[in-house]
Amino acid sequence: MTGGRPERPPNVLVVDDSEPLRRLMVRALTAAGFTVIEAGDGESALRFAGDGTLVAVVTDVGLPGMSRLELAAKLTEINPELCVLCTSGLDTPDAPGEFLVKPFAPSVLVQRVRAMLGRDGT
Repeated sequence: MTGGRPERPPNVLVVDDSEPLRRLMVRALTAAGFTVIEAGDGESALRFAGDGTLVAVVTDVGLPGMSRLELAAKLTEINPELCVLCTSGLDTPDAPGEFLVKPFAPSVLVQRVRAMLGRDGT
């Protein structure tokens, strides 16, 4: 609680062009208590970044129209403290920030996002 009001759940943006996988990640993070916003591509993701409420982004490496490096750079330019977790079916962790290889269990995704945010037990 802050100032007598309950804390709002952290806002996490999930960016993946695979709708079924994106929906799975959204469900897992929502069930874990996060407020989740979703986007299917980098351009859409950038529309959500300007309001200053995002604390983390989970993004696929292979996005249409924008590389994950370009997206991560633009997002962290808007918010330098933003945590970025990149996901890929290929084991090529040349992305900035954290990296998670697909396929992964929803519980692993939740653990990794919590760890990035320093919220391991919540």
